[in-house]
Amino acid sequence: MVIYLTTHIPTGKKYIGKDVSNSPSYFGSGAEIKQIIKTEGKINLVKNILEYCDCKENLAKREEFWLQKFDVENNPMFMNRTNKAFGNSGLSDETKLKIKMSSLGKPKSTEARNNMSKGRTGKTRNQTKVRSDKGKPRGISPWISESLKTRNRESTFKPVIQYDLEGNIVREYKSAQEAKDITNLKIQNALLGTTKTSGGYIWKYKE
Repeated sequence: MVIYLTTHIPTGKKYIGKDVSNSPSYFGSGAEIKQIIKTEGKINLVKNILEYCDCKENLAKREEFWLQKFDVENNPMFMNRTNKAFGNSGLSDETKLKIKMSSLGKPKSTEARNNMSKGRTGKTRNQTKVRSDKGKPRGISPWISESLKTRNRESTFKPVIQYDLEGNIVREYKSAQEAKDITNLKIQNALLGTTKTSGGYIWKYKE
């Protein structure tokens, strides 16, 4: 956890902030810093550490110390707009939990309920568009179905050659499935090279 000073090299303007994770790629969240990053990227920004902090409770206090030290809200060379630190209440986790628990279960006032009701007036819930073919069997489109019927499946087969152990061709098959059906052998592992042979034969796809 650190208090850092970011400097914009072309203008010399600076920005003071706090960073819990001390990320080298984080240069601040002020409006001017964001605009610089949007238009120029981060190449013209340099980040220096002003102080290391050991806990979150001190982080906001030390940030405010440095903001006031440089009087940033009255210093035209700083992009900070105030001498106050924001984004951290300085409260411990235990105190935050107590505040949260104390508010649970409390009934909302009539005014609060009325304001919530007014905010919803005239608004409708987002509705999902209903498909025009809802309830109808979808399946394969007629065009694809017809093309599957008429295409030449054999053109997609890869021929397989059966060799004896001396490397002589025994037979050629149109596909691995045909070889399997005729020989009743499981040849897939031999074709993939995970085994050398199957059924006392060498099997290879035709080049």
